[in-house]
Amino acid sequence: MNKTAAMAQLFGKAFEVRAAARSSREKASEELMRYRERSPLPLTDNPLQWWKAQENLPLLSSLAKKYLCIPATSVASERVFSTAGDIVSAQRSVLRHDHGDQLILLKKNLDKH
Repeated sequence: MNKTAAMAQLFGKAFEVRAAARSSREKASEELMRYRERSPLPLTDNPLQWWKAQENLPLLSSLAKKYLCIPATSVASERVFSTAGDIVSAQRSVLRHDHGDQLILLKKNLDKH
């Protein structure tokens, strides 16, 4: 009987769960090593298309597709900064920062109702 089988027999399901977690960590580590060995993608190429073609990097590919698809826009953040500029002004120079944060939160969320 090998060491792994003996541990599984002794500890049952708890050992199997830890072994599975360890193997997924090892898979992720190996995948990251394979990714780092590759040459960089040229700036003219589409990163989403490149990640779509990377079937041998399933963990990283799924993360990349999830986070690279976020639209590069600053409209929402610009609106918050504009609201903050209206609330935190020279006339309210003694306003504590936490109260300013609360007023901005209320202004941005109460206008929607």
